[in-house]
Amino acid sequence: MGRPRLRLSAKRVRVELPVSLDENLGFEHTHEVGLRIEREVRKILPYARVILRTEPLKSNLENTWNIISKITERIPGTRGITNIHLQKVGAHLTADVNVEVGANMTFKQAYAISQEVEKRIKASNPNISEVSVHLETASDRLGRESTGTSTELKLYISHVARRSPEIKKLYGVKVRRIGNGLYIVLRGRFAENVKMRKTSESSNELERSLRSMYPNISQIVIKKVPV
Repeated sequence: MGRPRLRLSAKRVRVELPVSLDENLGFEHTHEVGLRIEREVRKILPYARVILRTEPLKSNLENTWNIISKITERIPGTRGITNIHLQKVGAHLTADVNVEVGANMTFKQAYAISQEVEKRIKASNPNISEVSVHLETASDRLGRESTGTSTELKLYISHVARRSPEIKKLYGVKVRRIGNGLYIVLRGRFAENVKMRKTSESSNELERSLRSMYPNISQIVIKKVPV
């Protein structure tokens, strides 16, 4: 782990943590490590805004982090970047970034911003072959930080769902904290001609994967709808 940076922003402590990880570490384990780090930081600074910047071990990508951060913050409509995750895939890099936008912005406006962020990041470095932009509002972020439930959970849900060809799309993912447990509701679109057995198998596999990564999930509700 690199040297943390602490800043006072809007009367809150902002903690930036550069984290180097094994380049062979899969998405699930990268995600798990990130959550553990966030939880440990909040044991010391409960109300801190934690920003993780992860990269493969010994890759020296700090300059790439900084470029991505500057690019994003200069695009009209963005309110800054939260987490940046860089990973090597062969000879190339993939970048996952969380970008904060205004809560009153329309989806069309937010989508245009995400497209511009992706385009400028790719143009800044020919080695970046893939960019995933995840949008959140200040209320999303504050809710995530206050509960300790990262939006990365939603990203993980989408990642697991992509393993199943029967699930054509996930949407309406909601994560709530009830007591010490998490309550998850989501909708999954399935092809109209897919067998019910397949929809059940896909739903059960999704639920097993989520519970194995998040043992504190108390209930998962998967609502199935046709494409």
